[in-house]
Amino acid sequence: TNANPKRKKRVKETTYLTRALTMPTSALLSVAVAAAATQSAVAQKTPLVLIPGFTGASLEVELKNKRTKFPADCPTTTNGQWDVIWMDDRTLAPAGAVCFMENMEIGVSNGKYTTTPGVSIRPRAFGKVDGLVYLDNEKKHPSFYGKVVDFFELHGYKREVDLFGAPYDWRYSLERVDSFFSDLQKLVEDVHARTGRKVALFSHSLGPSVTLEFLRTRPAGWKDEHIATLFAITPVWSGNVVSVNYAISGINCREAWDSGCSWVPTPITRWFLREVLTNLPSSFFTFPLRGEGERDDTWGKEDVLIQTPSKNYTAYDMPQMMQDLGLGRGKKILQKVEASPGKAAFPAPGVDTYVFYGQGLPTPSKFVYSENFRPLKQWEAPPKAAKVEYLERDNGDGICPLRTSLRSTLEWPAEQAKLGKVLEHKGYTGMEHKDTTATLPDILAILQARDRAHDAAHRTVDVPLAA
Repeated sequence: TNANPKRKKRVKETTYLTRALTMPTSALLSVAVAAAATQSAVAQKTPLVLIPGFTGASLEVELKNKRTKFPADCPTTTNGQWDVIWMDDRTLAPAGAVCFMENMEIGVSNGKYTTTPGVSIRPRAFGKVDGLVYLDNEKKHPSFYGKVVDFFELHGYKREVDLFGAPYDWRYSLERVDSFFSDLQKLVEDVHARTGRKVALFSHSLGPSVTLEFLRTRPAGWKDEHIATLFAITPVWSGNVVSVNYAISGINCREAWDSGCSWVPTPITRWFLREVLTNLPSSFFTFPLRGEGERDDTWGKEDVLIQTPSKNYTAYDMPQMMQDLGLGRGKKILQKVEASPGKAAFPAPGVDTYVFYGQGLPTPSKFVYSENFRPLKQWEAPPKAAKVEYLERDNGDGICPLRTSLRSTLEWPAEQAKLGKVLEHKGYTGMEHKDTTATLPDILAILQARDRAHDAAHRTVDVPLAA
């Protein structure tokens, strides 16, 4: 048969729901949580680096003799300055919308990613948390990372002392074309040298996958010397069906930012954001991973994700779906992402790892459309799903189902154990994908337990000399 031999040791875990409800919590986590209740902070702390997810970091743009298709509307230079492009209300307003899309879009040519000539984009304030707490300079668009920073500051952490940010150009996924991995390595090494302590990595949503790729490409010795632990919160290990729906229907402002966009009607907003999303590799990285379905925590050929009157689309049919939608540029990006080594590779991180995920919320399994797909005219409202189906086994955080969150329970235990590294999972009932606040006390407790162990191991005792 086609049964995965790794499953034989997990006979009792017959469904994702059962696996989530019976997931053990480590002794370290249990003891640490109890200890943290009586000890609020320690003098010296394990440094913490925050690594965001998709759209979770502010981005800056520099234009130098930009080649634009809209010379009457779009600037070709920023006069040697770096301007905020994500998020800036002016770039998202109707007058700047086409310029924003042109600056942000990514294409594929001769097997390589391409961008609009003359456009450079980078994360704002690398090494600091500023570009994570607010996505703009005017502080109009706060990120949920503000709550994360507030929590750790309340417990004695200080910015750029033991609390750092590692924003990156989230338009790309694992196949980096920038210097993020080398920048992150240098940040970790600098912090380790300055504090004398290993560094903890706090990652969310797309962040755990990007961080995993970073760790996969670092030597084991380097990780042992520099990395204390990896916290992977609401990871998108195997993708999700909601991302496919966004590529078809777009997304409105309230779904994207928890607020309305008063400057443009909703149908145009959905078309505009669909155009942006389907020109970014990271959008397609979060598409459901092709595999054997429930047998290996992916989506199999029997799992219908999108249903129309004339066609059913599975994870294996995504390129054809993009073609049917008239999104040829997006199809090329999707195919490049699917062919990238990091998409299917899922090696154990080789460091102490804690995976925190949401469970118990209805999470889409399939979207049903009442019309067949076709190319759209410019600014034409994309189709909306007529029905959303939810399977109990796919309950999760509202975006990612348990088959995604728990993929690491299948692939990593043996390798982590062989390396002598911790691997623990904890589910939080009712925790939504964007919300990490429920995990913060547990993360703090683990860090404080590590701090006490470190201090005990390095404590010196003064012994009086004999008279």
